[in-house]
Amino acid sequence: MITTKGVYHIGIPVNDVERAVKFYTEILGMTIAKLNRDDMGDHLNRADLRSGDSMVVLFRGPRRKKKTR
Repeated sequence: MITTKGVYHIGIPVNDVERAVKFYTEILGMTIAKLNRDDMGDHLNRADLRSGDSMVVLFRGPRRKKKTR
């Protein structure tokens, strides 16, 4: 049987990284370790947040195509 001693990091895809960072820091109390912007510098596309000894990585998930009927 495998026994874990902890989690180094997890990745969570989100639709709006900036909004998610606000929630995870202001509501859940995590701290920002690193922020990455897109090539043009306009939008946040990844955020590394610290939660105790673990990291939570928020990243922009794939865009879903709208269904057409």
